[in-house]
Amino acid sequence: SSSSSSDSSASYSAPTSSNGQAVASYACQFVGNPYVYGGSSLTNGTDCSGFVMSVYSAFGIGLPHSSSALRGCGYEVSLSSAQPGDIVCYSGHVGIYIGNGTIVHASTPSSGITYSSVTYRSPICVEEFSKREYKMGLSLVIVPFLRHKKRKRSGSSFDFQLHSA
Repeated sequence: SSSSSSDSSASYSAPTSSNGQAVASYACQFVGNPYVYGGSSLTNGTDCSGFVMSVYSAFGIGLPHSSSALRGCGYEVSLSSAQPGDIVCYSGHVGIYIGNGTIVHASTPSSGITYSSVTYRSPICVEEFSKREYKMGLSLVIVPFLRHKKRKRSGSSFDFQLHSA
């Protein structure tokens, strides 16, 4: 099967720890793989929210396959407070912050999974998942010029599943 020969040469490492840097490192392995609208395969094609969902799934965390729904997860923090593994949300798009002002994301059909400056578009928010309440430190960063309410979760844990409104 020559059609799968490109897949057979790729080798990906499973997550070895569960912190934001581990999420960022794991996500970066898939740079160069294809963008497919509605997809969620890190190797055969994914869209932006499918990319975030599938990366976090490898760490045992269930997130929605929707860029707008991802804005409802976690706590909003400033862009300047973003840490590796945080989720950066844009209008109709989402990526994973990897540090140094950079995100990794499933960008477009022509560029696939790639790196971009966190400000390549105007971010809406960065979402943080408090380490004391969640397995990992994640963030959803909200840029100061937009008005969003601080979201707090009740209870001592959050299962990362979004409830229908």
